[in-house]
Amino acid sequence: MNSWTRRIVGLWAVALVVSLAPEAMSADIYVSIQRGKNKKGEGTTASPFKNIEWAIKKAQPGDVIHVAEGHYPGMARRGHWEVTTNNLTFLAGYKDDFSARDPFTHVTLLAWDDSPQNKTKRFPGPEFQAVKDAGARRASCLGGIVIDGFTLDGGPRNAYRADKGNPSLKRDKTPNDTLVQIAVETGSVGVVRNCTFLNPGETGCVIAQARPGGRVEIYNNVFVNSLYHQLDVGTKQDRKGGRADFDIHHNTFLFAWKVSGNGSGVYVRPYSNVKVHGNILAWGDLYALSNAFYEKKLNERGIPVKQGLANENVEFDNNLLHMWQRGIYGWVMEGQSGILATTNVDELEDTSLASAEGNQIADPHFEYNKQWMTHYVNRQDSVQGEVTMDAMNQARQILGLPLQAAPGTNRKGYAMRYPLADVMKFRQPKAPEANGRGATMQLVVLEPGKPGRP
Repeated sequence: MNSWTRRIVGLWAVALVVSLAPEAMSADIYVSIQRGKNKKGEGTTASPFKNIEWAIKKAQPGDVIHVAEGHYPGMARRGHWEVTTNNLTFLAGYKDDFSARDPFTHVTLLAWDDSPQNKTKRFPGPEFQAVKDAGARRASCLGGIVIDGFTLDGGPRNAYRADKGNPSLKRDKTPNDTLVQIAVETGSVGVVRNCTFLNPGETGCVIAQARPGGRVEIYNNVFVNSLYHQLDVGTKQDRKGGRADFDIHHNTFLFAWKVSGNGSGVYVRPYSNVKVHGNILAWGDLYALSNAFYEKKLNERGIPVKQGLANENVEFDNNLLHMWQRGIYGWVMEGQSGILATTNVDELEDTSLASAEGNQIADPHFEYNKQWMTHYVNRQDSVQGEVTMDAMNQARQILGLPLQAAPGTNRKGYAMRYPLADVMKFRQPKAPEANGRGATMQLVVLEPGKPGRP
């Protein structure tokens, strides 16, 4: 049996990956928020656990946790899940009796409970968090990750303006916590597939890291409404150096909002081998693909410097691109100040990309929520109020102090909460150019190391 035929397992938010136990050794554990019991549950289809946390407590390396449809707010409704066991597979989207699985119909939602009945404050950290193995010496190193079929919505935890004419995100009150963060161990594989991520707040949806020699595959997911970057990938360096591999394919990325210099679809970090192919990337404030970190390059004296080249091990092929304000690709170059950008697919071959074939600029023609899009197309940055040169402002001017203005207007049409009920429509583009690209309603499961889609 070669290393790719082993089964890999998944987990969230600061998760790490190692190879799995043989399939014959794995056990199946079942969870249902509607029918389950915790201490009295057995983790079977007839007597499932009620909360995912209890399944994790029972699980051994190599086990598979099956999660039925419903809203899971976390233990004590605090919107947080913590994994302490290596090599777990999480499969969500089952009908409540586990007779069928379709995560796009039987939605398994992980989200904080924002109802008035919930008196527990939200956990100040990522939604789903994995911690290091008790026997590991290095922090944040768990193994065996497969995250399959979950929907994570950060909307309930965020603060939005109550004004129906301007339901924008309140940036100063929004958690800066990503929905999912994974970190893959050397020689291991992490998989994130068939998931839906939306409304993470003032952060991105997913951060994926791997130690040199590790590998992460991310496919058939939908990313909606992120601040900063929707997907952030990069190698978690150690003393051995080297590179990790990332395969990002057949995902849909929509609405990336700018905060400072951020707002990209896929953000690539140094020392990483990255393939981005078959995706749909649309509606963003910065770049569809951002490769704006310098890799250290030895100069003539052998001294490492940061003013080198961008990551040149990035492939960007057969993607559909639409409405990126700064460009479809942003990168850095030695001796060039700032970030270079291109808006033309024909110019991608002249950039730092290792491969840039088959990309196309076209509208994917999704069915959007009309009210939300009305706010989006009428976007407006915050406006300073009028300055009145009264006696006090005249005194401030004489003293060289800043003048005080009347209250202005808040920014409008900014990162409004996208409705969960409409997000599955982003798996059904209508444009012929989108055929074979982006996420679909089909439950896709590929063998690790065999990219592509049936």
